[in-house]
Amino acid sequence: MKKTLNIFSIIIIVCLAAYSGYLYGSHQRQKELDLQMELINYSVLATDVQTDLGLLQMLKDQKTIETENKLETYLDISLASLGNYEAIAKKHPNPEIFKAIKNAKLYRQQNQSHEIHPKLSKGVELAFSVVD
Repeated sequence: MKKTLNIFSIIIIVCLAAYSGYLYGSHQRQKELDLQMELINYSVLATDVQTDLGLLQMLKDQKTIETENKLETYLDISLASLGNYEAIAKKHPNPEIFKAIKNAKLYRQQNQSHEIHPKLSKGVELAFSVVD
């Protein structure tokens, strides 16, 4: 009886140790994922700063047509990226994303002179399909 109790105690201790290790590993992995997301956000912000600086310089140089073309291209890139949202939009609706896409679609309908780059057109169409 005492031997069975000892074996049972050892099994319980091993299970608790394994579970504690699992919880610790999960926590560490979550911290690492959070850090990676934070670093990605900083990279995006740095890219935005560089883009803004370039556009500001173009405006100061009075290159309005070139600036408009650049902004249209940046809009295409953002919309093409938002095209990936289409796959999860119904399950995870976000009013801000819908509003941004709807406003971009309305802008494009009112200003049809811009030609979307062929590599971006599928993503832009997917983004626009979210608000159809």
